Amino acid sequence: MGQSSNETVLGEKPVPAASDIAADPQFIVEAFDAEEFERAWLAAVSGSRWQL
Repeated sequence: MGQSSNETVLGEKPVPAASDIAADPQFIVEAFDAEEFERAWLAAVSGSRWQL
């Protein structure tokens, strides 16, 4: 952890509601807790493969 980026910016438009995203069949919306997020985030920033 402790990573930062000078290239992070806010989106130009609001993020749609999860229900709107889930209405599109190309996406699957799933809720997850902070522990699952941290595990996925650490895998992403370390380059390791994240197992669903």
